[in-house]
Amino acid sequence: MDLDEARREQAENVLLDNLTLAALRAELREAVEDGIRNAMTQESARAFWSVGIELLQEQATRRTGRFILDGAWFALKRLFWVCAALLAIYMLGGWHLVVTLIKTLAREAS
Repeated sequence: MDLDEARREQAENVLLDNLTLAALRAELREAVEDGIRNAMTQESARAFWSVGIELLQEQATRRTGRFILDGAWFALKRLFWVCAALLAIYMLGGWHLVVTLIKTLAREAS
């Protein structure tokens, strides 16, 4: 049996009593509290929130631009299809059919 196996076997045979566990938990709790207290100073908290707010503003600006462009693209596509339909109707029946269709649609809408 080599040295590493002996240490591993010895580590597996170690039992901790309740007092030792309580002391370890208390020490761990204190270390975490100290780490958080040292990590979150006024300056670091201010820097954290300012970076977060800048990131949110940047994402909102990007999404707003995309929203506006998507809306404009949707309107252009709809306008294209309306013009294509009117052109097809004009080719079938001329201006008389286009005017009749518009009057019929206007009467039904009101």
